[in-house]
Amino acid sequence: MAVADLAAQGPNACESLSAIGACQAISVTFLEQLFGKLRRAGLVDSVRGAQGGYSLARPATAISLDAIITPSMPRPKPTAARQRQRLPARAARTDA
Repeated sequence: MAVADLAAQGPNACESLSAIGACQAISVTFLEQLFGKLRRAGLVDSVRGAQGGYSLARPATAISLDAIITPSMPRPKPTAARQRQRLPARAARTDA
C-alpha cells in the first residue's frame, strides 16, 4: 500500500517516509528497509534534503504488483537438505 500511496500523489510527486507511514500506519523503520529494496530494484527514486522523500521511478501504470513484491520478499536461506544435495556422492557416503 505504500507504493500505492506514492502513485496516488501523482507523477513526479515526492513524499517522505514519515508521511507515508502516518497515512498507512506503518513504522518508518520498516518503510526504510522496504524502500531501500525498491530503490535498488529501480522502482522508486530518493530525493535528499528538507523537501526530499521518495517518488516513483517510472509511471505507475508501468509498475506491476509482481515488480513490487519480488524485491521485498526475503531471499530463501539454504536448508540442511539443500546443502546435502550439493555434496558430491563420495562425500555424502559414510561407509568406507
